Amino acid sequence: MVATSSGPQTLTPQNAFPLSGSLENPDTIAEIGKLLLNEPDGLKTWTVDNNERWLCRQYAQRLEHYPDTTRDEWARLKELCLLQHGSPIAAAIDTISSGHRTPAIAEAAIRATGDRFYEAAARHGEDAKEKAQQLFRRIMAGVIPAPSDEELKS
Repeated sequence: MVATSSGPQTLTPQNAFPLSGSLENPDTIAEIGKLLLNEPDGLKTWTVDNNERWLCRQYAQRLEHYPDTTRDEWARLKELCLLQHGSPIAAAIDTISSGHRTPAIAEAAIRATGDRFYEAAARHGEDAKEKAQQLFRRIMAGVIPAPSDEELKS
């Protein structure tokens, strides 16, 4: 373990370099998680059983006392999600929890979380999936800087 400004990190290749980009920030990942969970058309909207609702509550509890949530607490949540393997809600929570534990993989974790989020919504119909996609894209537009003039020219 190595101490960093975002708490203790394991010595993995992902943590060997400084965090970069707008999403490799623990506070940003937490904000995305809160919005994804709690917004209308968010994760809680697309649950289909008590186990999925319980996992949403478990995730919310960890976000409530963020940034004090430990790596062990995120790991335990990931284990609880595995008990519901096959549930897209469990997969979404498991995947974003990976981003909380290892911010250096934030982009991949958030992208995969979005995919699982769409799967969860699609169980309620194509309109629900479209609402989920719109929400996810709005959240991303709120945390990722817009392209600069220079980027737009290239």
